[in-house]
Amino acid sequence: MAFLNELKEILAIKSRADFSHMCGKERSHISNYLNGVRKPGIRVLRDCLLNATVSRVFDNPPDENTRLGKKARALRDHVLGSIVSDLFREEIRACQEVEAIPDQQGLLPRFGGVYILYDSAGNVLYIGKAKNFRTEVWQTLGRSIPVGMRFGPSMRKVNPTIWDLAAYLSLYQIDNERLRHNVEALLIRVFINQTHNSNIGKFKVG
Repeated sequence: MAFLNELKEILAIKSRADFSHMCGKERSHISNYLNGVRKPGIRVLRDCLLNATVSRVFDNPPDENTRLGKKARALRDHVLGSIVSDLFREEIRACQEVEAIPDQQGLLPRFGGVYILYDSAGNVLYIGKAKNFRTEVWQTLGRSIPVGMRFGPSMRKVNPTIWDLAAYLSLYQIDNERLRHNVEALLIRVFINQTHNSNIGKFKVG
């Protein structure tokens, strides 16, 4: 079926097994549809379109350095922002988005919210919440990465600090403390495979 083949290509999904999984359909059925052995119905096409697209954006996002990855990231950020606004009736104010980390602690604001630290390629290193960005972001930058890495000509294994790897910072002002915690927990779940956070965090409902 031309539609499913085009969808697979647009979403840059390489294998049929991955495509079947992301569509939520049996692999044998998807293979038959892709080969033209069987013709999918409207419900199957609709399910594949929605499920595969959502999975590509949230569960298995493409490389953010690609055009598709940049669009997926923008859509993910927009959806997360809309969900938070609708659920909590609270506003999240973006104070800084993927900008260079200031070289002085005093240049960071004193209010609280959620912050994200990125490496030079834009990959997420750490997600955290703070009552005071000026003190807590600086403390996080001084933490050691729990994963050993090899640097320099000797390739000696070391545990660098987040400062050694971080290049960019995003700050989102959130006044409500419970909302701040839940946004942090949600973001860590979305970016779990790319972070060096020590735990996933639990949602607060009370």
